[in-house]
Amino acid sequence: HQWEGCPDVRERAAAEEYALDSFLNVLYGLCRFHEWTGGYPRALTVVGWRFKERRFDFHRETVGFPALRYRYVGVNDPEELELAERFEQLRLEDFRKDPYGRFGELAEKRAARNPFARRHGYEASCPELAGLLEHKGPERYSGPLPWD
Repeated sequence: HQWEGCPDVRERAAAEEYALDSFLNVLYGLCRFHEWTGGYPRALTVVGWRFKERRFDFHRETVGFPALRYRYVGVNDPEELELAERFEQLRLEDFRKDPYGRFGELAEKRAARNPFARRHGYEASCPELAGLLEHKGPERYSGPLPWD
């Protein structure tokens, strides 16, 4: 949409710099929105590869964001779609076993993607989500959420 050339949009855009995987893209994106606006979104739209829709819907469910206020926009697929879909099924299975990505291969991937051990401060800037941010699972987080 060529928004990068529009000063009015550029001034309203913010980046989230700590996410290390798809689950954290969703959760930390909600946190960054809160930091930027002072509130939580009424609706959540995720844009990504078409073949990743099920995984992101699973992450939406994991953070407890309402399905009726969520939309996934699949923009395209990679050239080697069959291979990507096989890999995607494995990642989705990993997240189904470990929804918060705290153990095993998912945790190892996060650690490898963070060689300088950078840490977000979302527990302080988004205190309503502190419990969810620290939750390890595998059971679902049952505390209150700002979009309940």
